[in-house]
Amino acid sequence: MKTKTTITEITHEDLVNLLCTATEGSSWLETGTTVKVRERIGIDPDECSEDLQARALIAGHTIVATDYYAEGEKYGGKCLVTFDDDRNARYHLTLERIKEGIAAAIDGTFKTNGDPEIDFAATSARQFIDDCRDYSSEFDLAAADCLMQIIMFNEIIYG
Repeated sequence: MKTKTTITEITHEDLVNLLCTATEGSSWLETGTTVKVRERIGIDPDECSEDLQARALIAGHTIVATDYYAEGEKYGGKCLVTFDDDRNARYHLTLERIKEGIAAAIDGTFKTNGDPEIDFAATSARQFIDDCRDYSSEFDLAAADCLMQIIMFNEIIYG
């Protein structure tokens, strides 16, 4: 039997939870918005970066997820990728791509490179979904990290 997960809605709080957890303490990943997007949606001086990014995504704009380990390489092909002057890859993520990435993690349809050690990523995605429903449980950096790699690359690159 095969199943296919479809993520129909992600709330502002779900996005903030994912983005904050994935980037807090990460050595390879940073997310943000472009100046153009900030000008279009406006900035609340009391708003944290992840709140601004969640608002941008929900309003139909992209956010930029920068891979500082890229060294001029890009992975996946699921979203637009540009490079900065330091050869860091900048993945332009949409809300739709985030939904697709979470669904791929839940379904286990992301690229595995034959490495059975990374099957825990699907569990990480399921944990994210459970945590979005129940804020009393903890969504940790390892789970968020795996999930962001599936969203960005459609595979786990950094184990």
